[in-house]
Amino acid sequence: MPRLWGEWDCAFFGSGTTIVRLKEHQHRPHLYVYSDSTLDEDRWMRDRYAMCYQLRDHMNGGDRPVWLDDIERLTETFAKALTGASISAVGPMVDADPPNLNWVWDESDDAKNDRARLMDAVFFAA
Repeated sequence: MPRLWGEWDCAFFGSGTTIVRLKEHQHRPHLYVYSDSTLDEDRWMRDRYAMCYQLRDHMNGGDRPVWLDDIERLTETFAKALTGASISAVGPMVDADPPNLNWVWDESDDAKNDRARLMDAVFFAA
């Protein structure tokens, strides 16, 4: 059973962006994931993919990844490890000047609370 809002999935983009997001869009935030720094970019990306898959499984009711113990939550929406890995709750995006597609983060109170709740679901047991 998912931990929050519904089923979660991974998405990977050519730019290198790696996220964990809801499988069905619901105007909710998502997780932006970075892995520990390495000298080998291929390994760095493989590690990011693995982190996303493990976070996805965790958000869908699976086991909490052990490596989360090494990541410190620094703010309501950002957590980082000494080794460079990080997780951020970001979004959702809204058009600030419709219909001109000027995409910015939704800064409403509801969106801010949703980002904090998302990080709570990642770091705290249900």
